[in-house]
Amino acid sequence: MSKIRYVAVSIIIIAIVSTLILGSQQLHRPTHSLAISSDPSGRVRDSAVDNFQTQLTLNPRASLYLYGLVTGGGHPSTGFANGEYASVYDAAGYLIAALAVTTNNTNSYSTQTFYPAIGGISVSDFSAYTSSFGSNNSAAPSSASDTFTVTAPKSLVVVVADAGGEQSIAITGIPDLSLDATNFNGVCNQGIPPVIWIGHAHLGTGTYRVTEHTSQCAAGQDPTHAGDLIGVFVFTPSGKPTEPRPTPPLVSLMQPFVYGDCVSINGAMNPTTPGATLGPASWSWGDGSNSTSWFPATHTYAANGIYLVQVTATDTNGLKSTTSTTVDLTGSTARVPPQLAISSPVTNGRTVTINGVANSNACQSGQLQPFSFNWGDGTISSGWFPQSHAYNLPGNFQICVTATDSFGATTTQCELAAVQ
Repeated sequence: MSKIRYVAVSIIIIAIVSTLILGSQQLHRPTHSLAISSDPSGRVRDSAVDNFQTQLTLNPRASLYLYGLVTGGGHPSTGFANGEYASVYDAAGYLIAALAVTTNNTNSYSTQTFYPAIGGISVSDFSAYTSSFGSNNSAAPSSASDTFTVTAPKSLVVVVADAGGEQSIAITGIPDLSLDATNFNGVCNQGIPPVIWIGHAHLGTGTYRVTEHTSQCAAGQDPTHAGDLIGVFVFTPSGKPTEPRPTPPLVSLMQPFVYGDCVSINGAMNPTTPGATLGPASWSWGDGSNSTSWFPATHTYAANGIYLVQVTATDTNGLKSTTSTTVDLTGSTARVPPQLAISSPVTNGRTVTINGVANSNACQSGQLQPFSFNWGDGTISSGWFPQSHAYNLPGNFQICVTATDSFGATTTQCELAAVQ
């Protein structure tokens, strides 16, 4: 059985950062922007924008960039090219929402959905930061929450909340939390089904719990595309540096496979503290059964039903992170094609490299075969990720990757590459 690891980059802790002057935000439609300057007490400086279409420009001189993406589900989409740290999928396995943290001011994604939205914030003047995430991909009403700790007074706390599937949204749990930007109109968000919400607060030391509340905003809308994702980012002022503290690991799940009374779930775990390592994940299958194993894991249920599966990653510091997914067991024995997600192609001269991740149903023992790469210039090759190809002529080429399991079931994803 092929075990393909979902690639995720561990969140970095940034050491003392020089004071940077924030630039203005250039948006492709009329919007407002909010800038928070550092005051004599040493507050962190940030700049948030409420651009929620398909492109976003942030301050090119900032130190760190936080991105949020929502698609509403229902169509194939890939996550961010730079630093995707958390994501939520709908019942069909389509990406609903993703959050990214990166030092790269340019970020990209691809989607076939009709109404994607992207929002972001740039941050400077901090000595260190921590981040954590909560998610829920159940049908509305639902909520995603996260508990975090502030260790230095007047730390900047930024909350980025994403919701897909024509949701309403509200954030609670943080005192004096200011709304910086949102595309939710406060009623039913008609016309822009996905929602992004960005807010900030300067908090004192202590432990806080923030919750994102979402619900379907009108009858008749498809709850299978519901889901919500929240990220909390705590920035320590550069005037008051503190020693980096260990942070919990990250754990993410792909959409479960179901076959008869068996469920198969793949995902990824990554430590966020330098030097920390992880052991096997702990699984709570929602029927009273518990197990310990690496990804992918399988479990056989005694009866049909809807089960909440919780997966916990624990690092060598004893810090834990738990995420969950819902399994709807109907007893169906239909063979499900592999899951496949590919990243945007990377071009170096006329050589293009493409990467991605795929997953097959371990319940069916549907082992993945080498991927087929159609490079769009008449060349077809096979192999595993990543793959590169050199073009003879410039042009725009559609690259299509096909994943096939041992039963012959296939899934294809395509990306466009511009070769100069």
